Amino acid sequence: MAWMIAGLWLWSSVHFVPAVAPNVKSAWKEKLGVGGYVGTFSLLIFLSIFLMVMGWKTTQPMHLYNSPGFARHLAMLLVLFGFVFIVAGRYPSRIRQRIRNPMLIGFKAWAVAHLLANGDSRSLMLFGTLLIWAVISVITINRRDGKTPRQETVVSLPADLALMGLSVVVYIVIALYAHPWLSGVALM
Repeated sequence: MAWMIAGLWLWSSVHFVPAVAPNVKSAWKEKLGVGGYVGTFSLLIFLSIFLMVMGWKTTQPMHLYNSPGFARHLAMLLVLFGFVFIVAGRYPSRIRQRIRNPMLIGFKAWAVAHLLANGDSRSLMLFGTLLIWAVISVITINRRDGKTPRQETVVSLPADLALMGLSVVVYIVIALYAHPWLSGVALM
């Protein structure tokens, strides 16, 4: 559990720097350059994910609540929805043109799905904390940036469909291959 807590703390701390401590971000960039900032930011995020995965694998779960019978199917649908929004938040898309913070909305859907499908202590710790992080992130980003204008780029329908296709491919790869390796739980 200590590894998971350390990973969650590192994840949250690094992600909150741009939103709540822009002066720290500026100093970080000034000292290391843009490439150094992006590189160390990414390295710290990968380290936090490693710590969370190791914490997950080494924590003995304690049963807290029963999930409803439909939870697994609803969770898989929510995760797919989450992946579409996460990918759409990364690239020009109609979703990104119309919705603020699509990546964080997708992340919240992913976390809620896992809380719905799993009723144990380590799930509540991991996915509950990440859900709280995503909610606070949206609030802090909105306070920092105010109302941001929509993206000006007009995205074609084929580009949007390709983005959705990419999201589905990423979802399938993660569900079939990465999920069992990361969590020890096969989905299919």
